[in-house]
Amino acid sequence: MADVHRHDCVVDPRLRVKGINRLRVCDASIMPLIPNGKHNAATIMIGEKCADLVKEDKPFTPGFTRIIFYYVFKLYLFFLKFIHIFNNKVFKQI
Repeated sequence: MADVHRHDCVVDPRLRVKGINRLRVCDASIMPLIPNGKHNAATIMIGEKCADLVKEDKPFTPGFTRIIFYYVFKLYLFFLKFIHIFNNKVFKQI
């Protein structure tokens, strides 16, 4: 992880891979210097920071989620109706 203008690093300060759209790296491989002790806490911190950066770039929109839920629910009801009609036709024949 380094400055945007350096060419010897793979990711920029916002953990985006240079040259590839919509890809981030959030693991221990982005640390420029490996710590002497356990690096579990540092890796967890990198993951938390990456989650914050993703939320900053694409904020949560509750309206969009409500629309998606509405259409998924309508599709669910359609399949329930289809299954009900199919079961009635099959069991009437038996």
